[in-house]
Amino acid sequence: MNNYYNEEESSRNNLIEDLKNLPKIKAPDDFEFNLMTRIQNKNFGNAAQSRERFNLLKFLAPSAVVAAAVLLFFIFYPKSQLIQTPNLSQQPPSVTTPTAAAQK
Repeated sequence: MNNYYNEEESSRNNLIEDLKNLPKIKAPDDFEFNLMTRIQNKNFGNAAQSRERFNLLKFLAPSAVVAAAVLLFFIFYPKSQLIQTPNLSQQPPSVTTPTAAAQK
C-alpha cells in the first residue's frame, strides 16, 4: 500500500519537474483578466461554424458530368458491337444431309 503512494508521488514529482522545465514566455499584463473574463462569459473560442448553404451549381455540375457520361456510353458503346446481318434478299445456302445425297 505504501509502495503505491510512493510510485504515484514520484510520477507527480516527474510531472511537476517537466512542467518547471517548460520554456517561459512573456504574457501581456492583462492576460489573466482577459482569461477570467472569457471563462466567466463562457467564451471558449469554439463558436458554432455556420453551415454552408445549398449551392445549385455545386450540385448540378457533377450531375451533368455523370449524365453526359451515361449518355455517351449508350450512344457510342452499341456502335462498337454491330452485328453483321445477312442480306435477306439472298437465298440461304442449302444444307444437304449425307443420307439425302446417298439416295440420289
